[in-house]
Amino acid sequence: METQGQIGIEDALSPTQIQAADVVILTNDIGIKNEERFKGKPVLRVHAGDLINKSPIIIEKLAQKLA
Repeated sequence: METQGQIGIEDALSPTQIQAADVVILTNDIGIKNEERFKGKPVLRVHAGDLINKSPIIIEKLAQKLA
C-alpha cells in the first residue's frame, strides 16, 4: 500500500509490485500523483471512508469481476 498526502508519497510502489497487482484501488479524496504508472491495470476509485467501512463488500465485488 502506498500513501500520498501533504507530505508527499510514502512507501511508493515499485514497478515490480505494480506489475504483480491484479487491480489498483485508488482513493479519490485527493489527486493521485504519477497515476500513469498504473496504465493497463484495472483501476477502482473509491472514497477512503468507503474503502475502510465497506472493504469486505468491495473486495467481494472485485473478486467476482476478476474471476
